[in-house]
Amino acid sequence: MEGVTFEYDENGKPTQTEFLYANEHVPIMIFLLYATFNTITDPGMQYIEGQYAYPGGEKGLYALEFWAGVPYDGAYEWPRTLGTDDFDTSDRDAYNNLAADILTYISENYPQFVDNSKPLSEWDAYVQALKDMGINDVIALYQKYYDAYLESQV
Repeated sequence: MEGVTFEYDENGKPTQTEFLYANEHVPIMIFLLYATFNTITDPGMQYIEGQYAYPGGEKGLYALEFWAGVPYDGAYEWPRTLGTDDFDTSDRDAYNNLAADILTYISENYPQFVDNSKPLSEWDAYVQALKDMGINDVIALYQKYYDAYLESQV
């Protein structure tokens, strides 16, 4: 929310406010979720400029921009990212039916393991709950389209 969680700097770029990164009442994991985590792949990082919008974060953004500008000879082509746009309608509907609850569960529970407010002795129950919610079905959907992608590359 502009004016609370971010403001625009003199160059018009969004920058996070102290409310997020220096507020003792906002746990660091909430900040990390807000700023960096991709919720379906909880430890995965998203390439978004807002991820670096905190004091000193410009160094990380600079590194990404630097390497993006290095000439590349095309000797290796990175596979494109699979997304639900690649799914057929039936599979997309199946994903959408599962994803909302799974994403909510991950975003509410995973950070508690990271900041130690939830003991690791509860990790197996967390994983089982994800399985009960259908995380393996979500993985199977992505695997189906990844396999099809690999076959198309032969």
